[in-house]
Amino acid sequence: MLVDCDDDVAQFLKVMDALGEKLGPLLFQFGYFNKRAFVGVNDFLARLRPFLKKLPKGHKFAVEIRNKNWLVPQFVETLRERGAMCQQFLANLRECAFKRRSGR
Repeated sequence: MLVDCDDDVAQFLKVMDALGEKLGPLLFQFGYFNKRAFVGVNDFLARLRPFLKKLPKGHKFAVEIRNKNWLVPQFVETLRERGAMCQQFLANLRECAFKRRSGR
């Protein structure tokens, strides 16, 4: 996972670029990882960092993980280094904006 996928990512971005200015952040959504997949957050970050560094600068990206205990400063810093956003953070922003608009 996240290794040897440069061609797939390039093809995906080429297709998404057809949306032009309508294109928003692209989401990388990961399911829950058990210890067989990654021993812990540091093992996941060791694979995520080089993947994010290869992504082109002209796009916005968001990352969603399902391991709540992995939402740690190292994860957030990894995203910040690349300019990516945490999907859980985006979901909270949308909820706040909805509540503000609807007066709830």
